[in-house]
Amino acid sequence: MARNAQQLGMYYFYNIPLGDYYLEVWTSNPPKTYPFKITGSPYHDLPRIPIN
Repeated sequence: MARNAQQLGMYYFYNIPLGDYYLEVWTSNPPKTYPFKITGSPYHDLPRIPIN
């Protein structure tokens, strides 16, 4: 699922099934990947990812 962060750098995803995922950041080829897990909590915050 491709998303654009706009100016604030915030991403919002809804109705994601529980499980393990990774975020691809396409600032280079191949992209940088960051793993994360969706648990039973209604909201999840990922740590800040600095893009250089």
